[in-house]
Amino acid sequence: MDGVRPFSGFSKAKSALDKHIDSLTDQQSRSCARVDAIARQHLAEVERKIADLNAMRRELSTVVDQCGRNVIADCRIIEALSPARKRVEARKRRA
Repeated sequence: MDGVRPFSGFSKAKSALDKHIDSLTDQQSRSCARVDAIARQHLAEVERKIADLNAMRRELSTVVDQCGRNVIADCRIIEALSPARKRVEARKRRA
């Protein structure tokens, strides 16, 4: 996986893949099914994280677009990023 930037969330999967590859380097005729399975698991994890990041980007973009640039009490960004209890309190203050 040369040229792939390390990402802390994937270190365990990459480590497992690296260890398995290292253990098979001198067993050229052995099936690579286990390496393939580990790589597929890693790919699925990457795809899940990308989907999560895309959803986060869409949500943050929406919140930023709603910013009225007025006062903190009306700040949609703070409201969106605050714990649920604080969001309820902020809505009550605006009402």
